Amino acid sequence: MNPSTRPQPTRASLRGALALRDLHCRLCHQTADLDAVAVALRSIPPDAWTLFLAADCSALWLGRLLRERDLLRRLPPATRDVFLTAESVEMQRVLTARSMLRMLDDAARESGVRAVILKGGVAAVEPEWLPVDLGDVDVEVAAEDAERYWNALLARGWHCDSRHEVSVAEMAAHDAFMAMYPPGVTMNVDFHQRAPWPSSQEVVQDPLVPLHGFAALDRRRGASAVAALLRHAVIKHPHRRGHLRDVLLIAQYVRELADEERRTLVEHLGDDAYAPELGALYTQALDLAQGKAPRFGPETLRFVAAKYAMLIDGVHRQTQWFPAWRSVALVALERPPIRRSRYVTELIAALRLESASPLMRTARHRGLLPARAMWLLRLGYRAVLVAAVALYGPVLRLRARSSALTP
Repeated sequence: MNPSTRPQPTRASLRGALALRDLHCRLCHQTADLDAVAVALRSIPPDAWTLFLAADCSALWLGRLLRERDLLRRLPPATRDVFLTAESVEMQRVLTARSMLRMLDDAARESGVRAVILKGGVAAVEPEWLPVDLGDVDVEVAAEDAERYWNALLARGWHCDSRHEVSVAEMAAHDAFMAMYPPGVTMNVDFHQRAPWPSSQEVVQDPLVPLHGFAALDRRRGASAVAALLRHAVIKHPHRRGHLRDVLLIAQYVRELADEERRTLVEHLGDDAYAPELGALYTQALDLAQGKAPRFGPETLRFVAAKYAMLIDGVHRQTQWFPAWRSVALVALERPPIRRSRYVTELIAALRLESASPLMRTARHRGLLPARAMWLLRLGYRAVLVAAVALYGPVLRLRARSSALTP
């Protein structure tokens, strides 16, 4: 179906989208009643499928479940068209990531560097893993190798997402490089000089293992990799709470853990400032890794309902004038006030003003504003972020709690 003619979700389709999400989770359990699930799937209209697939980015995962249980052919033609379109879009992004990993491997081999692939890029190529939808590829490079690897990519025609020159030293000072694009590809690569989102109390770093099928690319495994993924999901992307795509990705890392590693990880998470959120996400991933349906508490389900409502109401359009609005607006949703202050502070530090990058980078690199003016600009932006969390969070909580559509 042409995306331009696809039925657009309405508030009436929210109940169907939430029901479809619940059916997706039930299909993860080996003892699910397939006849009952098939009847329920057929009753959900195409616009509800559109909403669910756009919100949870799990078409590839759902596609495998439907095919393994011979349910795909039992869907109505219009519904099947909507689903197959979303699945093919996700698969195209996975194929793009695979080709980029091959280019990254060639450059690393040529420059004598070993690069570490993080997060969704690993799932795109590991043969025993199910690929997940992804918007970019994250790569970790040692500080002493960063400039050599960067120059090797530039020599191969890669380009930076910037209209001005940025030195490697300047990017290294922030532990992360600007996004780079290979020739003719719209998906970007984000480079890091250390694994992003470490804990304040680090789990001992596990040894690297070679990425399957590549000569100069590695990946992380073990408790440290899972801890970093959990913190990335909870802190960097609070708007993705209950996100099925994230649960699947983390579950595939959890599946590799030995019992002792799992015990170590649980102890580590219990000491974290965000233990409730991290523990809930870990439990959902562990359920899935053990062949069970992931368990989502009532607070998470209310959060998901509010997030779906945002997609319907078009609140996401505010990102056109307020970058990262959805991420910031959902921070306070169902979060205990005792940790909210620290959480907001950490989120703002994590953003590093990236959401204001067009203005900030241009002003900083071209010297359009003196240092004092830049300081005031940063202070003003921080005030806007805090105000968004303080004022808009309660609105979403009220919407979620009062909604009759919440299961």
